[in-house]
Amino acid sequence: PAVRPLARLWGSLSWAGAIPASPGGLAALFAFSGLGLSWFIATRIRFGDWVLRLLLSGIAVSAMFASGTGLLKYLADPLRELPELTFWLLGGLWGITWMDTLQVAAVCLPCLLLISLFRWRLNLLSMQDETIFPWWPMPPLKGFCCS
Repeated sequence: PAVRPLARLWGSLSWAGAIPASPGGLAALFAFSGLGLSWFIATRIRFGDWVLRLLLSGIAVSAMFASGTGLLKYLADPLRELPELTFWLLGGLWGITWMDTLQVAAVCLPCLLLISLFRWRLNLLSMQDETIFPWWPMPPLKGFCCS
């Protein structure tokens, strides 16, 4: 019962064009809002390095969104809405075939190999540029690894 007003609000906003109508569009909207909120909080914190501030604000925003999801699960109707909500949160692998698994493995395995080959250099990405390359303005590895 408590989830229905939120669904009506989402439906009216998506009909008006304020938010994307698909669940994927809504997920992207919340993902970018989480990113923006993390960035906003990290700019307001005045202690530590930028990476530390961004990491801590990201953890705080993630906990806030997780508590919102937990509140929706608590307020959902246990017989009708909670099973649907659990299915959409956990997903289902019932439609996956072996061909789908091979296609994902063809992308993931070379990436994992590349990460394992560059694992000692990836630790350098957490340092400041002046510490790693004091004589070079932009380290070439940083652009490669971040892309």
